[in-house]
Amino acid sequence: MKKPMIWLLGSLLTLISVTVFTACDNDDEQPMPTESNTVVDYVLQDPDFSLLADAVVKAELDGVLSGDGPFTVFAPDNDAFQAFLDAIGTNTIDNTPKEALVAVLTNHVLSGNVKSGSLSTGYYSTLSATGFGDATTSLFINVDGGVTING
Repeated sequence: MKKPMIWLLGSLLTLISVTVFTACDNDDEQPMPTESNTVVDYVLQDPDFSLLADAVVKAELDGVLSGDGPFTVFAPDNDAFQAFLDAIGTNTIDNTPKEALVAVLTNHVLSGNVKSGSLSTGYYSTLSATGFGDATTSLFINVDGGVTING
């Protein structure tokens, strides 16, 4: 009775050892790809922001907004962006000068990771150093009844 028990125990230890050493094999030669989570990735994938995506690409800000951050972007959806295009009389991204797109887009970007709950009503410095005619720009945020900008 002792001999079969020792044999069974030895077999079990051998099986466990083989399993442990096989499971510990380092087969992760290629690093796992990380999911990109940039502003540009988000707007390129969401059809509600297709005009914003086109504007970011035309303004050549896709590299900046995909780079080191963090950034907080007050992203206008297609309706808001179309209202802007209509207001300046260009009606399409293609008809809008690059300089105008750079000015309006960078005026919607804050440096850092800003949560809506940490905002207070007031003016905020944006990535846009100057607006049209070299006027200094800032973003007015109103948090009464929700977050609205320049309104």
